[in-house]
Amino acid sequence: MVLLCILINLSLQNGLVPDILKIAKILPLHKGKENNLLTNYRPVSLLPTVSRILEKVVHTRVYAFLNNNNLLYKINMASVRNTLQLMQSLNLLKIHC
Repeated sequence: MVLLCILINLSLQNGLVPDILKIAKILPLHKGKENNLLTNYRPVSLLPTVSRILEKVVHTRVYAFLNNNNLLYKINMASVRNTLQLMQSLNLLKIHC
C-alpha cells in the first residue's frame, strides 16, 4: 500500500504516468447473435488496477478543486461520469472563460 501511495504521488507531482500503466489488454466482447461475425463483437480494454486507482485519484482531486473554487456550476456535471469527460469539460470551460 505504501508503494502504491508513493507511485501515485510521484505521478501527480511530476505530471507523468509510467508507460507500463498505459498498456491495456484489448479483448473482444460478444454482443450476441452469431459468433462468426466480427460485427457482433466490441472491443473492451482491460487496464492495470493501478491505472484505475490513479484515474480515480485524479478525478477526485480535480472535482474537489472545481467544487472548492465554485467552478462546477459552469460545467454540466450530470454529463461528467469519468475523468476523460471531466477533462473535456475543463477544456470547454477554458475556452469559454
